[in-house]
Amino acid sequence: MFLPVLKRAACAALLLCLSAFSPALAAEPGDAAVGVWKLKFQTPDNRDRAGTVTVTRDGDRLKGNYKPTDGDSPNPELKSVEFGEGVLTFVVAAGDAKVTFKGKIDGPAMKGTATYEYLGQSGNFEFEGQKQGPPRFDEPRADIPHGKVEFVEYMSKVTEARRRYSVYLPPGYSTETKYPVLYLLHGSGDDETGWNVKGAAAAILDNLLADKKMVPMVVVMPNGFARKPGGDPNNRFDFVTFGQDLLAEVIPSVEAKYSVKTGREDRAIAGLSMGAAQSLLVGLGNLDRFAWIGAFSGANFFGPQADYLKDPEGARTKLKLLWLSCGEGDKGIVEKMADLHRLLEEQKVPHLHLVGPGAHTWDVWRKDLFAFGQKLFKEKPVLSLNAATPADQLKVAKGFRAELLYSVPKEVQGSWVNMCVDPKGRLIVSDQYGALYRVVPGVAGAETVVEKLPHAIGGAHGLLYAFDSLYVMVNETVKFGDQQPKLGLHRLKSTDGGDTYAAPELLREFVGQGEHGSHAIVPTPDGKSLFVVCGNQAKMTQLAGSRVPQIWGEDHLLPRMPDGNGFMAGVLGPGGCIYQTDPEGKSWDLVSTGYRNQFDGAFNRQGDFFTYDADMEWDMNTPWYRPTRVCLAASGADFGWRNGAGKWPAWYPDSLGSVHDIGPGSPTGVCFGYGAKFPAKYQEAFFICDWSYGKMWAVTLTPNGAAYKGESEEFLSGSPLPLTDVVINPKDGAMYVTVGGRRTQSGLYRVTYAGSEPTTPVGAPEALTELHALRRSLEAFHGKQDPQAIEAAWPHLNHPDRYIRHAARTAIEHQDVKLWQDKALTETDPGRSIASLLALTRAVGQDPFHHPRQPGQAIPGAALQEPIVESLGKLPWKDLSPAHQAEALRVYSIVFNRLGWPNRAVRSAVIQRLDGAFPSTSREVNTELLNLLVYLEAPGVATRAVALIERAPTQEEQMEYVRALRGLSTGWSLAERNEYFAWFLKAANFKGGNSLRGFLKRMKDDAIATLVPAEKEKLQAVLDAQPVGPTPIAGKPRALVQKWKLDDLTPTLAEGLKGRDFERGRRLFGEANCFTCHRFAGEGGAQGPDLTGAGGRFSSRDLLESVLVPSKEVSDQYQAIVIEKKDGKIVTGRIVNYNNDTMIVMTNMLDPNGLTNVRTGEVEAIERSATSMMPEGLLDVLDKDEVLDLMAYLLSRGDKSHAMFTR
Repeated sequence: MFLPVLKRAACAALLLCLSAFSPALAAEPGDAAVGVWKLKFQTPDNRDRAGTVTVTRDGDRLKGNYKPTDGDSPNPELKSVEFGEGVLTFVVAAGDAKVTFKGKIDGPAMKGTATYEYLGQSGNFEFEGQKQGPPRFDEPRADIPHGKVEFVEYMSKVTEARRRYSVYLPPGYSTETKYPVLYLLHGSGDDETGWNVKGAAAAILDNLLADKKMVPMVVVMPNGFARKPGGDPNNRFDFVTFGQDLLAEVIPSVEAKYSVKTGREDRAIAGLSMGAAQSLLVGLGNLDRFAWIGAFSGANFFGPQADYLKDPEGARTKLKLLWLSCGEGDKGIVEKMADLHRLLEEQKVPHLHLVGPGAHTWDVWRKDLFAFGQKLFKEKPVLSLNAATPADQLKVAKGFRAELLYSVPKEVQGSWVNMCVDPKGRLIVSDQYGALYRVVPGVAGAETVVEKLPHAIGGAHGLLYAFDSLYVMVNETVKFGDQQPKLGLHRLKSTDGGDTYAAPELLREFVGQGEHGSHAIVPTPDGKSLFVVCGNQAKMTQLAGSRVPQIWGEDHLLPRMPDGNGFMAGVLGPGGCIYQTDPEGKSWDLVSTGYRNQFDGAFNRQGDFFTYDADMEWDMNTPWYRPTRVCLAASGADFGWRNGAGKWPAWYPDSLGSVHDIGPGSPTGVCFGYGAKFPAKYQEAFFICDWSYGKMWAVTLTPNGAAYKGESEEFLSGSPLPLTDVVINPKDGAMYVTVGGRRTQSGLYRVTYAGSEPTTPVGAPEALTELHALRRSLEAFHGKQDPQAIEAAWPHLNHPDRYIRHAARTAIEHQDVKLWQDKALTETDPGRSIASLLALTRAVGQDPFHHPRQPGQAIPGAALQEPIVESLGKLPWKDLSPAHQAEALRVYSIVFNRLGWPNRAVRSAVIQRLDGAFPSTSREVNTELLNLLVYLEAPGVATRAVALIERAPTQEEQMEYVRALRGLSTGWSLAERNEYFAWFLKAANFKGGNSLRGFLKRMKDDAIATLVPAEKEKLQAVLDAQPVGPTPIAGKPRALVQKWKLDDLTPTLAEGLKGRDFERGRRLFGEANCFTCHRFAGEGGAQGPDLTGAGGRFSSRDLLESVLVPSKEVSDQYQAIVIEKKDGKIVTGRIVNYNNDTMIVMTNMLDPNGLTNVRTGEVEAIERSATSMMPEGLLDVLDKDEVLDLMAYLLSRGDKSHAMFTR
């Protein structure tokens, strides 16, 4: 007994209130809290109860509600909703009763404990929840109009017996309207009631009409069994008599009783199993009566298939649609359907042949009706449940033309995510959660033909035809009957150029799956091996060798914060990997690592491998956010992905950065334009697909030292256009593009060039530059010990080119450390000293996260800590560049992380040497210095850091310093503590990704944990304070100065951009809210374009005009769309994500986490907006001098030594 009987009822009433709701999709799969949860639990009176709780998003916060399931229960009030570390906590109250639920979320399931309180009484009970999705296509919906089903009896002169049929009349049926008619036939186990009783026909038709996917029609369901007087009573399948009864009795009866059209083009016939055979026999035999025929799992072929096709010419010219579909597991029938398909192909009769999941079941036939019903009585039937975005609604580069070749029927062929080309120019594609298909693209108006491959393999994220084989990277759990292919790399050999394949052979099993699992397979340019691309949730496979020194670590000096929502918490680096293996998949070498989720990759003609790595959009507007970026996958590189806030900055000397940053997005397929019949520029371009924003970028990569630099232009875009893969087909020189993924509407497009520029194939690649060749020569030492490596690489440790330095250091790290340890400790050149000491620390030390230490256990390499620190101490600090200073500080951090806490003498020496350098004029130096001084508990560091927070112009820089201080327990004054915690009140108004709130909460909680009770008591007021309203990120709130116009400021630009103040310009970039949306010099938001290079693209006047009048010319890359919904509501913004049939739209650039979900079925129209999402008036709070400082900052590209700042 939890409560006394009289009190128990009130608490039970509250628990009965938990009820159902409609879902609001999260911005990203993994944002597990948002959605509809159906709960099961037992109330204190031991009664089993169920209910639902709604969790939705309100900007960057969560909210929710309950609806009573018991009409006599009081309405509950939701007090709070919080989500962190995978746990959803929500508090519900009714009257004097309160229940606090805490549930651990694991995918679509939740389990936890609820605590109830009532008048001083309390107790616990267990509960579980299941996440609910939208109603199925065949489930009745209460919120839509419903049609009517009625029965009609008639006296048949054909059978001389009374018979009946059922009729579905659409909602709003009126005798003032003439309707087309579908005659829908049942199978051998049913009668005229079967489609409604077992097939949910009325619900399917109601839903299609409500979503405006189907033409309003009358659907007639006759009895398929008919026998003439004296006929054989054992012959149940008298199709001839049924056909006579249908044509002579049923159709005339329908046309006399109902308001229907009577032309052949307004009459369709379809059926399942026996009804499919009847539909083919009656339909194809009476082309003067029917223009639309559907056969679902068409069994009962009594005789040759040719008996159905008496008039091939009539079928070719008269039919609007001939549809054949069957479940792949429908043994005996799927083969007969395939035979009929081949016959129709031989006779050149246009038709659709669809094979999908399932067997001879109602689930298959319901999907068939759902798909077939959408094609009927339309001018141009399309092969999809919802057509992919029409080609004329796409924006493609000048001179190019896009064609929509095929809209994928989602319920049958899924959603395509990957593609390759076989030797005959056919495409092989993969449904993300299903089978593989072979596609013959239509040419010159011919239909694109899609054929399911007959092998039990699919769920592929990577496909490649090479070495007379189809390679398949299975990355999703998919069952084919009783077979479930293992996750990993499979090979299907072929001896006839891909016409047929042998059974799949597993070459290498991988652990980890899903969208961050194992992906692309790419042939090497020499035709001897394969590169394999894997994301950060695929565990590293067993290696035969590694070009990356296997000495990686997390290498964080201060405690790392896991993701604010708990995503991948505890997962250690290095993250995503690129491997090289032989065609048999036996020997695997690691090429590079440290990626987040690079989905694909490609070699350029110089033999360098490039990939397009993913950002973590939940990190947006935090200092550890890294945009999607094009990376040169240099030999031996670690690109620094680490979970949560631990991602390495791009400048770290033990990592590599990108060759080109793109911004927020979801990288998918990539390829170079080699072999395309495109102008030379695009033949050489690196094409990269962004799934979230529906854009394909053409990236021009030009040599830059030993590496490259990139420039991107939008090549193809649309809304929606969830791009998944891109290939160049060498047979026709065209680009083929797939869209789909996450069960969104899929399609296949072809892009060709129709402009006037020549498309002559480009010549041989240019010879490697001298620096490029030097990098290659150093990379040749990677992965092995070579007596020449140290001598060859050492001089280049201080090379001006970062990629040369990296290649040299990596070569040395692969050598026996005893051979170069003393050389590193005695090196006098600052650049070589920093690089070699970094290599030495990594080589002799072990990261404690990867190699946990037991108390008292000896620390490997600890004896070298003091010599290494001593060598670092010999560097001429004041003469070092800020870059060298930051790199030296990185080495200090790794030394103390790997080699242990310094002794008193070492600690004092380091503090004495570096304390006076803080603060610096460099943000990177300040960040690393503060981390190091906090770690060493340097006196007075809090005073200077708090002042630095106040001066920092961006929320990212402020967060960087606040994060470092959160663990400092000594050296604070009460005023400094108060100022530090007051910052969190301002930070409550920061805008950013989905994890921002969680990160801020962790910082504050960690800082509170350092307080002693007396401090906490004195600070209680600021700790408990709540934000009172919006505050500027930097500086004080500003008043209106003037409504600036272009003519007010243009005259001052010529002479006014001299002697400007760089630091004030940077600060004003923050105070004017520019950093909220735009990146500049590696910091800021990513909702708008990166402005770092604006000074090279715009004149001072043009740049000023774009800020003052943002809507005058809106970039296609950041143009908003206007979605008109069927209920008349308008949603304006940018599509940033998809989930099944839902578009996720960012409606406010200043609040990237304020998202609106729009289901495709709600959409009436989509068009581009002529109004910029950038607000006007941002400069109106600045005076003229401030505007000029800000303009100089923008034009300088972040270079404080620019002539504009010379006084």
